[in-house]
Amino acid sequence: MITPLFGGEEGDHYEILLRIMNEDGDLESPEDFIRAAEQYDRMRSIDRWVVNAFFSWAGENRSRLEDIGGFTLNLSGQSLLDETFGWFLKEKIGQSPIPPQLIGFEVTETALIRSTSRAHGFIQNVRDMGCKFYLDDFGSGYASYSHLKSMPVDLIKIDGIFVTDILEDKSSHTMVKSITEIAHYMNKKVIAEYVESEAILNALRELDVDFAQGFAVGHPIPLDHILPGAF
Repeated sequence: MITPLFGGEEGDHYEILLRIMNEDGDLESPEDFIRAAEQYDRMRSIDRWVVNAFFSWAGENRSRLEDIGGFTLNLSGQSLLDETFGWFLKEKIGQSPIPPQLIGFEVTETALIRSTSRAHGFIQNVRDMGCKFYLDDFGSGYASYSHLKSMPVDLIKIDGIFVTDILEDKSSHTMVKSITEIAHYMNKKVIAEYVESEAILNALRELDVDFAQGFAVGHPIPLDHILPGAF
């Protein structure tokens, strides 16, 4: 869950995450799987699978999604550079039972900086359909601020390394404050991830951060469990 810290029109919404089922039938992090897929240039296939699976689920549950504030899906840098993936994604958005303004896509700062202007064009085309783009892990990449003004994104997710110790480390506190102020000046909203306590939530409110994500807000749960009447 990603939740607003000051209310407003935008309510709770959800980031779609992946888990891998191991040989024992238990769910675990897909980190090693994703790393291998990136190395062998297979992330576009995974992104297609995720998009297909999500929009299929949305179609099956369209009557139960009215009170959910929206969803975001992660995309790889490989997909941003694939023209055929762009057409595929636009088709899925056009057929979606979810209004485009309630759909967002996340891409890491590193992936976007490494991409070419074609990736920026890809993002702008999707935004023109009404969807939002999120810049993930902002602040940990090279020359973050120098690239920010040219990045065609709507929301910025502050890297968790600055959020987890915001109460103890003055430099982290200053970084969160600085990123938030600059993002707001550029009419972009800010999400803090890895928010794990009420004290951190309060500190983020004092800095005017717009949204929070982390264990203090909600733990990851199976997708079906967010539907009304699920338990």
